[in-house]
Amino acid sequence: MAEVLPLNPSPEDMARHVNRLAEDSKNVVITHHARDRMGERRITSRHLMTCLRKGRVIEGPYKAVNGDWRCTMVRAVSGMDITAAIAVNFEDDLIVVTVF
Repeated sequence: MAEVLPLNPSPEDMARHVNRLAEDSKNVVITHHARDRMGERRITSRHLMTCLRKGRVIEGPYKAVNGDWRCTMVRAVSGMDITAAIAVNFEDDLIVVTVF
């Protein structure tokens, strides 16, 4: 059974939810914008997935107008801080909006 986020999730609740969802890469959708930024900033898919699987929330979570939960996560990977702005939709897809 899918884990349900509390009505007002804490940053820790959101991080656990994202970490769990990211264990299966089929749950992760990377936008064209995020892919472009990854190329520009030399951030690999492995860097991004490590951020999603083991990172912590540094901004948010907050609920967007469209109902998605949004947050920004960070994780040190290969000597760099990888930061990802993400959204979690109703289907529990992790949508990577941008990375830096």
